[in-house]
Amino acid sequence: MTEPLIRLSELKFRWKPDLPLVIDINELTIHKGEKVFIYGPSGSGKTTLLGLFGGVISPDSGSLVILGQDMKKLSSGARDQFRADHIGFIFQQFNLIPYLNVLENVLLPLKFSNSKQRSLANSTDEARMFLSRLDIPEGHFKKKVYELSVGQQQRVAAARAMIGSPEIVIADEPTSALDADMRDKFIDVLEELASSCGSTLVFVSHDHSLSKLFDRKIDLPALNQKGR
Repeated sequence: MTEPLIRLSELKFRWKPDLPLVIDINELTIHKGEKVFIYGPSGSGKTTLLGLFGGVISPDSGSLVILGQDMKKLSSGARDQFRADHIGFIFQQFNLIPYLNVLENVLLPLKFSNSKQRSLANSTDEARMFLSRLDIPEGHFKKKVYELSVGQQQRVAAARAMIGSPEIVIADEPTSALDADMRDKFIDVLEELASSCGSTLVFVSHDHSLSKLFDRKIDLPALNQKGR
């Protein structure tokens, strides 16, 4: 079997030395091309785990290796660059830039990664393709994102995460504002885009019913040993 894309062992994290552990996981692996659903109710540590995967924070102890890189050995700045080069994020609140238009929001991650940059023409074509596949009308491309509906903003955020075909796409509760039909359709398109880009999808939610839409489910409360 090939080396896992994400491999962690004996991973521990707490926000301050005098606070309880938030993450205490013996072992977890995620392989290239998987579409993984991580389930966890509020307070279970799922957003913290995604922060570790994305290099936003660093573990207190244990091993976290992503794309062959030991994340504990990287400085904060190096982790930021690693994230820009290899990981796309879809945030629960989308985090779109209100003074930029739709197309500019999608292209923004390319400014922070030399490895993702292409010619402006090719990048713009790619952004337009993602937006079209996510059902954003071409007439909306030059609109400010606040002029769009919540569902449209969510799809713009997904296009931004996919730009440059990152090896890993991390989605943190991105469907919480959608009804069931819109939610399932969005996940189907997101998985299709991840497959076409060769991206591994890590999707986190408190909604257990979504697990059926993914290759594999990870039950974070069962995996996480904190407090035991």
